[in-house]
Amino acid sequence: MANVLVIAPHADDEVLGCGVAIQWHVEKGDTVFVVILANRVINHTIDEDYIKETKSITIKVAKLLGVKEVFFKDLYDEKLDYSLIDLIVAIESVVGKVKPRIAYIPSNKDTNQDHRATFDACKVALRYVNKVLAYEIVNSAKDFSPNVFICAEKYINIKLKAIELYGEEIRAFPYPRSLEGIRILSQYRGMKVYNNHVEAFELIKDVIE
Repeated sequence: MANVLVIAPHADDEVLGCGVAIQWHVEKGDTVFVVILANRVINHTIDEDYIKETKSITIKVAKLLGVKEVFFKDLYDEKLDYSLIDLIVAIESVVGKVKPRIAYIPSNKDTNQDHRATFDACKVALRYVNKVLAYEIVNSAKDFSPNVFICAEKYINIKLKAIELYGEEIRAFPYPRSLEGIRILSQYRGMKVYNNHVEAFELIKDVIE
C-alpha cells in the first residue's frame, strides 16, 4: 500500500485526468490525496462565492471517488506560470505532509499554460517521489503518447458521475468536456490496448526499490 498524490492545477482536472486512477488505487488499498493549486476565475475575474461553491463540490467529488483529503493552495488561476517558485513551494508543502510514493501530474504537452507550469514545478517538487505519471485532459494535450493504461470499465461510470458534479464545466457533445466526449476518449485509448475503456498516462519516472 502506498500514499498517492494527484496534483491538479484546477478543480475538475483531478477527475478528468485521474478519475479512474483514484478509484483503482483506493480499491487496491492505497491512500489517495488531491491538491488543487489554483482557484478558478470567471471571465478572468475572481468571484469569492464561486470559489467557495467550487471547493464544496470538490469535497463531494473527493468523497465519491474515495480521496482521503483535499488540499487547496489558493493560487491564482491563469497565472501559475508567473512565479515557478511559488508553485514549487505550494506543491512541496503537500508532498512534505503526505509523503507520496506515487504522484500524478499534468502533461507538459498540455495547451493550458497553468498545466505546463505545474509540470515544470513538479520536476523539482517531486524529486524524491519514486513514481510520477502525467495524465491527459480531454482535447487539451498535443502529441500525448501514453505508455501506461488503467483498465477503466468498472470505474468509468463513477468518473462520469464525479465530473458531472462540477456542473458548468460539462457541456453537450461534441464539446470535448462532455460526458460523451470523456467516454469516447476512454474508448479511443482503450482500442490501443484492446480494452473497452482505459485511462491513459505517460510514465515520467519510476524508481524500483
